Amino acid sequence: MKTVLRDLRRRARHLGLCDVYSAKWDACTTRQELFDVATDVNGMGFIADVCSFGWGGTFDTDYLAETYSEFINGRYTRSSGGYTTQLWCNHDGGITVSSALTCVLNCKGVIIVPMGFVCSLVIADRSDVQIINFGRIMELVVYGGARESHQSKYIDTIKNIDISEWRKQ
Repeated sequence: MKTVLRDLRRRARHLGLCDVYSAKWDACTTRQELFDVATDVNGMGFIADVCSFGWGGTFDTDYLAETYSEFINGRYTRSSGGYTTQLWCNHDGGITVSSALTCVLNCKGVIIVPMGFVCSLVIADRSDVQIINFGRIMELVVYGGARESHQSKYIDTIKNIDISEWRKQ
């Protein structure tokens, strides 16, 4: 485990990981602390990018699913300052959104945003999902080859990221 994360951190530092996040990463002493850093508002984009565009060496959705199984797929919600995040990884089936920011990596199925719920969604790494939105999506970010379909006028911003924001060209 440590070798995979050490390699990912080295690659990320080379590509511009800021000193603040490097310090947060270095300060982690438990897997949960590390997962919390990775799944904060800024970390989700990093995780989506590395998994979607493959620049993380052996760090991928299979690694996440095996190493952090107790923290993914609705088993854990990160909460900080009244803001919540969840990470779904290698999941086939339905997802009912229950956090302010939800990231899905290599998932297949239906994502339901409940009535009255406000959230942001990140769809990444070979995901193929249908979004049924009864609430409001502030931002929908789709990475790389991920596919999503939706029929909703209650999506404020849709952003497609087709080229890694990290990998040097």
